[in-house]
Amino acid sequence: MWLGKFKIKHDCFILSKIKGKKLSVLAYVLGVHEDRDSLYYTTFITPVGEEKEIDRFLVKMRKDPQVLQLDQVNNQIITLTRVARSHKHVSSNFSHELFLVEPILHEKGYEYWHLASWNREKLVSFYDQTREIGSIEILKLQEEKTYDIFYPRLMPQLTLQQKKAFNLAMENGYYDYPQKIHLEELAALMNVSRMTYREHLRRAQSKLLPFFANSVKR
Repeated sequence: MWLGKFKIKHDCFILSKIKGKKLSVLAYVLGVHEDRDSLYYTTFITPVGEEKEIDRFLVKMRKDPQVLQLDQVNNQIITLTRVARSHKHVSSNFSHELFLVEPILHEKGYEYWHLASWNREKLVSFYDQTREIGSIEILKLQEEKTYDIFYPRLMPQLTLQQKKAFNLAMENGYYDYPQKIHLEELAALMNVSRMTYREHLRRAQSKLLPFFANSVKR
């Protein structure tokens, strides 16, 4: 299978709402349908950041005329948005022969897309079409086996900070025996206090351990 990672900057209705804010947004397209004039996207969205910034983002989403429907549970939302066919945007380059390996990350003015396809040319086509409407950088384009695929309902939902904390611990040998790194060092790598890092890691573990336990039982 071919995998492609892309860093994209363009006129995005999510990026415009978090410009200059300490806020990241994860978005996963659940479905697409269309009529003669428009494309309709059902999207699972998770904003990550301070509560006041998340609240402001959600208010902006509700006021956006492109958002036709919005369901909210805590800080997670599912939206139905309408985009005119005449308006070129990145999602319109997302063909049925591509799929998202993980949610699209919106952060610091950029979108990060991690796509997969059986056909390399489909990823190249996505790159070429997106280049016509914005800037795009290829971070990875290679053939490899992948099992690290996002399942919206089956996999535990981690916040961006929880995922960062857990990945740092795994990559740096925190769970090795003997242990290769301590919490203070991991916190420094993440540029947060020991207490903050420990809390992110503890919450990640509390979500992941039941999932791993169920997997072992199978």
